[in-house]
Amino acid sequence: MFSFLDSRMRDYDAVVEIGANVGVFTLYFTAQLAKWGSDRRVYAFEPSRRAGLRLLKNLDLNQATNVSCFNCAVGDRTRFEWFFEPEGHLTNGSLVRDFAAKFSAEVRKAPCLMVDAAQLGELLDTHQRVLLKIDVEGFEAPLLRALAPVIQAKRPDILLEVLPEFEAAINDSAAMAAPGYEYFAIVSKGLQLQDRIRAVAGRDCFLTPGGAKRRT
Repeated sequence: MFSFLDSRMRDYDAVVEIGANVGVFTLYFTAQLAKWGSDRRVYAFEPSRRAGLRLLKNLDLNQATNVSCFNCAVGDRTRFEWFFEPEGHLTNGSLVRDFAAKFSAEVRKAPCLMVDAAQLGELLDTHQRVLLKIDVEGFEAPLLRALAPVIQAKRPDILLEVLPEFEAAINDSAAMAAPGYEYFAIVSKGLQLQDRIRAVAGRDCFLTPGGAKRRT
């Protein structure tokens, strides 16, 4: 994944990361964008309080300054939602309780703020070349539908985690939210064109507007 992204990061002046967790990818994005200009920025969203605090600490330890962090989820409207976290699994919190319950018999729930995905349009108003990374543990399909206006306005590249049990719903949502996009699996040799979004290789798929320049 990082080898693939290395060849593309100079293309982007902003990264929106929804589901940042403790910041493994956030730190990578901040370091990469900093190489290509001081005006390039990462916008990281993480609804878990525990993971969000770890994210902030990791960014502080690495002196990352070109990043804005938001301790909230993103969805179809602004409201409070339940966020579910399996005991002992910091990386598997989800807005989908059944998904979180796969990892532990004990699932804690806490209210989190969800913000309307349309608000991202304001964050990205001055940015032209955007990468959207989505890793939301089973909530991908509803999120893609909510993001449809932003996706259609900004035409970002999209890096999307796809788990087998959510494939069908994700494909339905992507067809509506991102018309004209091409779907690729990320494999060791680069990009592999797919006829639909599939959970293959490392589970992350790359979506890009049809006809866009491809690099492997």
